[in-house]
Parts: sequence; structure tokens; C-alpha cells
Amino acid sequence: MISSLGRATRGKSPIDGRPSILNLLLIASLLLATTTPAGAQDLRNDDLFGKSAMAAEQALTGYGTWDGDSALRRVADIGYRLAGQTQYLDYPLTFFVVDMREPNAFALPGGQVFVTRGMLELDLSDDQLAGLLGHEISHVTLSHGTKMQRRATLLNILSQAAMVGVVVAADSIGGERAPEGVPLGRNPDQISPGARVQGALAATMILGELLMRGYSREFEDQADSEGQRLAAAAGFDPLGAADLFDLMEARLPQTHEYGYWRTHPFFDDRVAAARARGKLLATLEAKPIEDYRRGVQKRLLDYDTDRIPRADDDEKAAVRRFLDTAALTAWPQGAEAERLRTDALQRLRDEILEGPETSRDYGRLLGEYRKQRAEVAELSPESDYLAVLEREIEALDAANQANYPAAEAILTEGIYQTEFLETFLSNYPDSPEFSSAAIALATSYARVNKTRESVERYLEAWRAAPQSELGQRSRRGLELMVPDLENLSALGQILEACDSMLDDSTGANAEEIQRLSAAAAARLDTMAGRFEDLANGSEYLRRFPEGDHADRVALRLDEQAEKLYGEVILYQGIGDSLKALDRIQRILLHAPLSPAAKRLSERALLASH
Repeated sequence: MISSLGRATRGKSPIDGRPSILNLLLIASLLLATTTPAGAQDLRNDDLFGKSAMAAEQALTGYGTWDGDSALRRVADIGYRLAGQTQYLDYPLTFFVVDMREPNAFALPGGQVFVTRGMLELDLSDDQLAGLLGHEISHVTLSHGTKMQRRATLLNILSQAAMVGVVVAADSIGGERAPEGVPLGRNPDQISPGARVQGALAATMILGELLMRGYSREFEDQADSEGQRLAAAAGFDPLGAADLFDLMEARLPQTHEYGYWRTHPFFDDRVAAARARGKLLATLEAKPIEDYRRGVQKRLLDYDTDRIPRADDDEKAAVRRFLDTAALTAWPQGAEAERLRTDALQRLRDEILEGPETSRDYGRLLGEYRKQRAEVAELSPESDYLAVLEREIEALDAANQANYPAAEAILTEGIYQTEFLETFLSNYPDSPEFSSAAIALATSYARVNKTRESVERYLEAWRAAPQSELGQRSRRGLELMVPDLENLSALGQILEACDSMLDDSTGANAEEIQRLSAAAAARLDTMAGRFEDLANGSEYLRRFPEGDHADRVALRLDEQAEKLYGEVILYQGIGDSLKALDRIQRILLHAPLSPAAKRLSERALLASH
């Protein structure tokens, strides 16, 4: 079994090299799919949709996606109930959940609607979420993004930002322009790496402004009114919008610099108007939207990325993957959904199975297969595709287990690389060797100063068998690390683990855990006001947005961003563009809502005109 796996190729079975069962079923289902879904209209403006799709893809790449507790499916289900009540056909409406701790929501002119993790973590009711999504959908359907000159200009600039025509104050920091005779956006292979870096940074700054800039009072009022009408037409309580405002007023500070208030101004007047409108609107029985969602899926799949102006092949490929993901969200059932799932699974399978047998991460691969199986089982419990996925899972699991003796022998021999340990833990989480492998990996990470990863592996071994000798070794390893530990999220994880362990501990063991907890708490208290690396603070706020030290960490993050901004000015002044760009990148990536990031965005916009 071990040698027969060989190197998987696209469309081949991981077991014997024949076409996989997934592909055979896919071919049959596509041959039978002869009907054309409703809503396959042409786009109003291919150019604008392409620019907007590129911006959305950059947003998800830059900020990351989030799907805790099937958040995306909930957002999409409610969003499409609302969208299905519109007569909007200019662009396909799509929905995304972005991993940002600030509660917010925004939309791009091409129909891409974003909700942040921070917003969903406010525990919105369905009516409140409908009010939020209705508002953002209305900004799209009412064409607010293109009617505001500032936003239209930003979107146009964004489409050129990756090219040398738009750079971060290029003249003042010694940046490179396009070679003589090379038109803007043409011959991308001739563009220097330095210019590409500057263009990418400019795109990041412009995108931030595009997503975070508020609308006028008139447009906010229009979106509120139309959004409530859509909510009522879709079967939701139109007062959900007013309830959302009440919740946010109670939970969030009303400052202009804080996410939602900055991007959705005129709060007080809007609350009163929303409550008055809501009392006059009747909640209706929603119309079926299955055909509408199929139509959105088809339009996304039909879009030709060659229409995107000035995009290179890598950018087009990234947008194509982005649109395929959006198409699966739009309608996650049926032949096309199965094809999209199959394509994604096969890409991952080919990537993983091309390596040496004992280094193949079957755990990751099986995890994705099982995730897809669970989604299909919930959405289409009668689908034949379930049996196909089950057989693929069984085959991959058998191959993984066939590799176990060889992996165990390598572990016992003690001659291995870090990658092997990572794969072993992923593939065999229930093996007797799990804790010893986790401790070995923790030690390996500590040697190369990967302290957060080291802590996570020690915690895995401790949780697996807290009272065992290996569990105690893990706890002692953590005790040795804490006094010099600078990673804030690692300290937060230790505290979290100690709180959990104390619930089931007594006597001397409880005292040892309390000692570790006290040491971690003291160290975190010190480092929250002392850390220098922006990535350190940003990661803590992402993992522990409601942590006891979140406010102090956020304040320190702004301070450090301000310090880096001063270095940007310094290095620009002496013409050291690489060092200036390094500081700019760190600020934008790890402190995007800091005052320093805001000033960088403003400077980028000035430089782009």
C-alpha cells in the first residue's frame, strides 16, 4: 500500500492511478445537467467587476477569511434571502466573512459584501444580521460606490496599483518607474521587483481607504431605508436594523476612529429613522431564491478573467480561485457545487501526495475531505456524492494507516526533521506516541526561537495526558519558558490552558498549575506594555480580542506603529526605499486601523494623483 500510492496526478485515484471516483461522478453529473439556471445575464461593466473582484481577493488575502461555527454559510443564507428580493442584475452579489477583530461591514461596487469576524462575535440575531446585510446590499444595488467620486477614483487606481504607475511616493523614496517606452499596465514581465513591491503596498493602502471610507448622509439614509425594505420582504423583522444600532451603541465606543462609526456615520439620526420606518413595514413571506442563487453561481463561473485589465497570469489565477469559492458559497448544492468541491480537493490532494510517503500530511487532507462530507450531508443528505466522498476518505485513511509502521520506526529511531514531526502529529493524533512527538517538536521549535509554536506543542502534550510523566514534562517545559517568553498570544494560551486544567485538578497538581498560571499572568502583564514587534500585538488581539490585556496591547500597538511611521519618514529622507517599504508593510499588515496607517493611506493617495 505504501509504494502503490506513488505520485498523485490531477484526476487520478490516490490508490491505483485510475481516474478517481470523484471525477467519474462529476463527468456523469455534468452530462446530465442540461438546464440553464435563471439569472445568467451579462455583467453591466466587465471592467468594473474585474477591478472589484481583484480588490475583494486582495482583501481576503490581506486580512484572512473566518468561518467559525459556519459563519459564512449563515451570512450567505441570510444575504441571499435579501438579495433574492431585489431586481438587481448588474453584478452577482457575493458574501464573505473577513478575519478582522473590529466590528464592521462593507461592500465593493462589483457586488462583494463583507462582514467582519468582530461583527459576528457581537452575537447578532438573524433580524439584526438581516438589517446589516440589507444596508450593505443596498449600497451596491443603489450604485453608491460608483456615484461617490472618491470611491470610484480609488477603485480605478486600485486596478493599476500593482503596476509601476502607482507607487508609494516613488519619487521621494527613490522608487523605480516603468522602463522607458513601457506603457502603464503593459509588459508586466519588464517591471522591476522593486516597483512591484511598491505597487503592491500602494494597492494595500488604497484598498484600506476603499473599504474603510464612509458614505455621505444621503447615501447612508438611502441604504438604511432600502435595507429595511429588503429585510421585511425577505421575511425578517425590519426593526432588526434599529435593534442592531441599539446593540452596537451599548457594546461599542462611539468614536470616529473606531471601525463601524468611521465607515457608517450619522448614527443618532439613523437610529430614530430606522425605528420609525420599521414600525411601518410589514414582514412578508419570502419568495423562493434557489433559482436566484443558481444564477449567481453561473454568472461567477462564466466570468472570463482575461477581461480584467492589466492583470498578469498569477493575478488572474488568484481571481479565478476567488470566484470559484464565491460560486460554491452562492449555491453549495448540485452538479456545479460538486465539481467545485472536487477541483479544490484534488488540488490539495495533488499538492500533498507528491511528497515522500512519510511526509504526506494525510491529516490535513482527510480533514478537508471530512469537512466537505459534513457540508454535503447537511445540505444534500440524499446525494450520491456522499458515498463518493466516503470511499475517497476510506482509501486515503487506509493509505495513511499503511504508512504508520514506517513513521513509527522513524520516530523510534530518533533521526528526523521538524517537518516529519509536524506531519506525524497531524496524521496520528490518537497514537501512543503523540505526546512524545509533540514534546520533541516543541523542543525543535524552541531551538529556532519559534516560541509560540513551541508553547502550542507543549500544550498539546499536556492536554493529551496531564497526569502522565510526559504531561508533567510538558508543564515543566512551559514553566522554563515563561520567564523569558515575549510572545503575547503564547502567554494567553498558557493562561487559558491553566484555567481549563484547574477545573479537573486537586492537591499538589493544582498548586503546580496555579504557580504556572501566576507566572504567565505576571509575564503577560509586563509584556503587554513593553512589546516592540507589531506582529506580536496584532496576533494577541486576533486570538484574544476580549482578553484582560487587549486595551493595553492595542494602545501599545498604536505607539509602535507611530514609531515605525517616524522611521518611514527618516528612510524616505535619506533615500533608503527598501527600509522605508519594510516599515510601511509592517504598519499596514499589523496595525491597519492605527493613526499611522491612516496617514500612510493619505500619503499614498496624494502620491497616486
